[in-house]
Amino acid sequence: MPMGEQHENPGQLSCFQGEASLQGERSYLLGYSEAEIRRLLCQAEMLRPITERLLKRAGLCEGMRVLDMGCGMGDVTLLAAAIVGPTGFVVGVDRSGETIGLARQRASERKVGNAGFEVAALPDMEGLKDFDAVIGRYVLVHQPDPVAFLRDILKCVKPGGLIVCHEAYPRFPICSSPPLQIWQDVGEFLRKAAAHLPGVDACEDIQQTFEQSGLRKREIYYEIPVIQHPQSELIEWVASSARTFAPLAEANGVEGAAVLDLPTFEQRSRDAMRKAGSHLTAWLQVCAWAII
Repeated sequence: MPMGEQHENPGQLSCFQGEASLQGERSYLLGYSEAEIRRLLCQAEMLRPITERLLKRAGLCEGMRVLDMGCGMGDVTLLAAAIVGPTGFVVGVDRSGETIGLARQRASERKVGNAGFEVAALPDMEGLKDFDAVIGRYVLVHQPDPVAFLRDILKCVKPGGLIVCHEAYPRFPICSSPPLQIWQDVGEFLRKAAAHLPGVDACEDIQQTFEQSGLRKREIYYEIPVIQHPQSELIEWVASSARTFAPLAEANGVEGAAVLDLPTFEQRSRDAMRKAGSHLTAWLQVCAWAII
């Protein structure tokens, strides 16, 4: 049976239902507001080239059967579906019914027939052990116990299969050259706020995270998005991230949101960049994969 035929009915994955021990409703601390959904769409556009390079470099190819953990609105799922082609299949899983509904709608609008989506807490994978690869973007950073999470996820990958993780390095400073104070301030604010995400340490030392998860044959590298002109959408991504992180920062006593004046931050950043002729960087992107 071709790999693509093994998932003709994605809805049959009933074992995804219910709350897994490693992932509850509180795992994604940033919520699913309309503003957050817009931010995620902007983020997906910015990160797509990096994720695509990572998936191909890791060995994702035609005919593979893939699980996208924490798929959100399906951007990585649809990207993987294009890589594995009509003989492959990708299952995207997320616990938000709203985002899964959007993912299904987007797949339908794009006439993508080799991707399916399930509403579920990231799962107890018991019974699903034949995926060729498990992929995820910005998933480990939200896990209270990333090592235990990976060990559970690995149960669904067949021997010789892949696990591919695209994460951020939240404490890595974002930079500007010539330096801009406004960019330095937002970088420091986001660094302090992101430090309160549950899996931040695992992403910053992903080699150790993989090692403790039992993943030996692995490769890790990094990429840095660079903002080279004032109209770049990367500025919107950073600005919207600062707004999204503001409640988390306030809840943990992180100061700086008032100084940034978040409602006007995006335009002031563009103006400052234009005046100084600076180029800016966003967060370091952690690209990692391993063979099971």
